[in-house]
Amino acid sequence: MLNEREIATAIVFATLIVVGLVNPNTRDGLRSGFAGVGRALWNRKIIGVLVAYTAWVILCVLGAHTLGLWQLSLLTDTILTALVVGLPLMFRALNNKSGGLLLQDVGKEALGFSAFVAFYVNLRPFPLWAEILLQVVLLLLVLMQVAVQRTDPSSGQKALSGCVNFALVAVGIGLMTWSTIRLISDWPTLDQKELFLQLCLAVWLPLSLFPFLYGFAYIAAVEGIILRVSRLNKELSWREKAGILVGLSFSLRTAKAFSGTHLRLTGDRTFRGAVEHARNVRDDLDRRVARERDQLQTLDALAGVAGADASGAQLDRREFNGTKKALQWLHTCQAGWYERQGNRFWGAERTDDMLRPTSRYELPDDHSVIVETTPDRTRWRGWRVLPSGWVLGIGATDRTSQFLYAGPAVPTSWPGDGGVWIDAARQEWPVDWGRNDEIAR
Repeated sequence: MLNEREIATAIVFATLIVVGLVNPNTRDGLRSGFAGVGRALWNRKIIGVLVAYTAWVILCVLGAHTLGLWQLSLLTDTILTALVVGLPLMFRALNNKSGGLLLQDVGKEALGFSAFVAFYVNLRPFPLWAEILLQVVLLLLVLMQVAVQRTDPSSGQKALSGCVNFALVAVGIGLMTWSTIRLISDWPTLDQKELFLQLCLAVWLPLSLFPFLYGFAYIAAVEGIILRVSRLNKELSWREKAGILVGLSFSLRTAKAFSGTHLRLTGDRTFRGAVEHARNVRDDLDRRVARERDQLQTLDALAGVAGADASGAQLDRREFNGTKKALQWLHTCQAGWYERQGNRFWGAERTDDMLRPTSRYELPDDHSVIVETTPDRTRWRGWRVLPSGWVLGIGATDRTSQFLYAGPAVPTSWPGDGGVWIDAARQEWPVDWGRNDEIAR
């Protein structure tokens, strides 16, 4: 049976749907959304996948029952785990580039700290009325968090976001405290075997889904490969399709790498030629992985090493690639906003928003990128001090210009003043800007 928290979730969710259907402003959008979801699900392939997924879950449950790890009292928990954990894993599996990454994703759901916390706080829910109130409060906090993330930083976004995050953390601590107190007080009367089986279920069920998820992701990748190869290569025979399958050797990693120029078949248009082509994809992937490993090892080896090489480029190149990408993106944003702001540039107030999320550039959350403008906002400059202490900068004097800076100290002059600022359209770029620091992936 559902516990109070699960019943409260159903009540809150149903209430939101009813309110949305009653409200004339949201009724049509909600109806069309449900209709779109229904049309998407009413697809032969999707139905087939869901049937196969259900059959696999049943097979896993039967196996666990044989081993004494499952009993009928766990049916509700099993269904919820299969829906809430398993289905999102299945759809996320389509984006995993290798079996190793897929296994990590599954492992986080089964063995991760957040998964354990979710299991722990769900053991002893509040009374139903308190659960409904709690979930309404949590929903409001999450909506506030989303809202403040879209707010201009100059309006106090960071302070408000900090308050919301603090409230969410406080709720989490409160839930864990309540569960701990209730578990201690109810321990003598608890069915400890069932509690143990519940914990085991939260671990073994997601892990047992891995073979199905791998096969699902692999079949989807292969189907996409065959479709794209058929479009780019005339009269693709069934022998060539079979050859591609054999050459892939049931490797999700190779199937995900089968893209771009690899989609045009080279060599003999035979079964053997297709096998060889697919194996060449795997070999090319291995070479790229080896090159990436060498680049990363070089970065580590030169970390903290002062000085430049024979071309004048800095030896310690940590975060050079991400910094250049972030600064170039700021330049693109400045050019896009320039005319709509009356031929003026924006300053530090928009920097955080423009660089979010910093993970795109493989930079820390505290990106330390500085943006400044002249008092009349007709010129701007931005820079970042790298881990080595070297500084890269960029700036402009109008919508189309681009000036680059590289030096041992932060720039004190403005783009267009000459000297250390290089006009990217008319002069040779600074060597640290011209060097390709992209990691081969």
